[in-house]
Amino acid sequence: MAKVKVFGNAAVVTSTLKLAEIEKVQNSTRRDALTLKGGEDGKTPVFCVCASKHGRGDINNVGAEFANASRDENGYAQITLDIPTDVADAKEYVAEKYGVGLTNLSKLEEALPEVIATIEAEHAALLETIEAE
Repeated sequence: MAKVKVFGNAAVVTSTLKLAEIEKVQNSTRRDALTLKGGEDGKTPVFCVCASKHGRGDINNVGAEFANASRDENGYAQITLDIPTDVADAKEYVAEKYGVGLTNLSKLEEALPEVIATIEAEHAALLETIEAE
């Protein structure tokens, strides 16, 4: 599950996935793995994750867009959120405002490592078929 740290008037969401891993899935034939599906039929998109081309990222009830660069020393994907200055309890604010998104993000974070491993295996197999002289 993503970790959230509050620093003054900002909250930083750090995923359990690296930004490069999200980009790898986003640029693959398995990009649909970045979409959590639910509803009565289990096929309705309910939450989506992507890597941004710009900005600090954002998260809400329907998706998470990670910042275009990570300041995490290990490259984990991050989102920086503003906390209004009049908020008395920052932790409660984050839980209330972003709780649904953070919960859905954790569901995708659990499923994506297997998808990433499959993409890497497919890529390695593809490289074996390419000859270079």
